[in-house]
Amino acid sequence: MDDSKPYDVGAVDDFASGCVVQVFAGDSAVALYNLDGSLFATSDACTHGSGSLSEGSICGEEIECAMHMGRFAIRTGKATGAPCVVDLRTFRVQIQAGRVLLHGGGTAT
Repeated sequence: MDDSKPYDVGAVDDFASGCVVQVFAGDSAVALYNLDGSLFATSDACTHGSGSLSEGSICGEEIECAMHMGRFAIRTGKATGAPCVVDLRTFRVQIQAGRVLLHGGGTAT
């Protein structure tokens, strides 16, 4: 992913509340979460193995990997449940003219 430019990953209405969806920012797979109307984004790959977090389950404000049952805080990417101990990369989310834009690294907002 080229951190110098934003990536348009779809319309705000494409991402239903309570869901996680895999999107791509360049060649990077990203998990995009809608928590009660607020959007957050992390890398899609579990840091413990090759599990796709977009195939996992949202549990409150955490994502649980379907492969290893490890958990991460959606807002911060912090590993919160074993066997996961390495945090996820987060992406800044911006809404502009009804579109969802992802920016390089940092805390999702």
